[in-house]
Amino acid sequence: MLEKELERSNYPASDVEVRPFGDEEVEIEATLAITSVDGDELDALVARLSTSSMVQQAFWSPSTTD
Repeated sequence: MLEKELERSNYPASDVEVRPFGDEEVEIEATLAITSVDGDELDALVARLSTSSMVQQAFWSPSTTD
């Protein structure tokens, strides 16, 4: 679902990591494949993801790490 939303918003992920988070949950971290992002667009993407009953928490944060 995350990858589809990122592609739909023209923010394809270059890397997606899925890690266990508790007994029945996972943490998913996606690194975007682009160098420029629009915060308002990512806020809207996070809002769409947050409407899913499968998502307990969604957020994005900028990083300058390659």
